[in-house]
Amino acid sequence: MRDWTFDRAAAMGGIGFVVLAGIASAIAPTTLALDSGAPEIRSKLAGHADALGTSALLTAFSMLAIGFFVAFVHARLKSVGTRTGSALSTCFALAGSALVTIGLLGAVLQAVVAHHTGGFDDPTLLLTFRLWQMVSYNLSALPAGVMLVLAGVRTLQTGVFPRWLGVTAIVAGLAGLVAVSILYTTGEPAPTVIDAGGFALAGLWMAATGIHAVVRPAHSAAVVSVQTA
Repeated sequence: MRDWTFDRAAAMGGIGFVVLAGIASAIAPTTLALDSGAPEIRSKLAGHADALGTSALLTAFSMLAIGFFVAFVHARLKSVGTRTGSALSTCFALAGSALVTIGLLGAVLQAVVAHHTGGFDDPTLLLTFRLWQMVSYNLSALPAGVMLVLAGVRTLQTGVFPRWLGVTAIVAGLAGLVAVSILYTTGEPAPTVIDAGGFALAGLWMAATGIHAVVRPAHSAAVVSVQTA
């Protein structure tokens, strides 16, 4: 069994993600529309290179933090599973890995946009900007939604975390998947109550799960989970 201190530190990655991602969003310039033209992009980003670059760095750190968090949750879910449950836990880990990979790629593209747009011609600028927007905001939501739903389902099946956390994860995941579906089918962003609401619930789930792991050791949670499985 892994040391509880490691589990606690990994679980705190959920809180770290919420804090770092929140700061990264707050200091970055206002997001432009995906179909913005090159002059509009240059005008909006002018003078914001340092803020956008710092936001990219914080985003990268936030994705590393959520990587540790995903590893922690996967270990908890896998420790109390049947064969079917183990498969769901593995799918959770795969979705989480995809989220981290996409998030890191988005951070790299954001850093490129922050510091190198001045040397790009218009077609290159548009391609880089749109790749950044699509990867960071459109693509990452899909694995995030799947990951949340799987975590919620396994939580309700096993009781490894409090049931309200399982319900929160499922609602957040479904909201994210609905938002992605609306975006992909219509090209328009989902209503704020769905998009921002789902993100807020996801942040609540990660922070509350991390706090729960800190105040409740892994070995005691595992005992209760085995009894309820």
